[in-house]
Amino acid sequence: MMVAQLDLISFDRELRAIAGGAVRPFLCNGSPFDCQVFLVGINPATDVPMWPHWSVETGCDKEGWMEAY
Repeated sequence: MMVAQLDLISFDRELRAIAGGAVRPFLCNGSPFDCQVFLVGINPATDVPMWPHWSVETGCDKEGWMEAY
């Protein structure tokens, strides 16, 4: 389990460096490593940010983002 979290920590660090303040660089449910569908985009149709719904402990909270959307 510790290895998976370290992978998410590294992913988070790289994502923030690459995406910067991007509104929504991707959207998935849970860890991006475990998702069957991973939506990536650079021109989102909304300005609802992903970052409040992202953590290295749980990954992406797609349902929470959808509620905010």
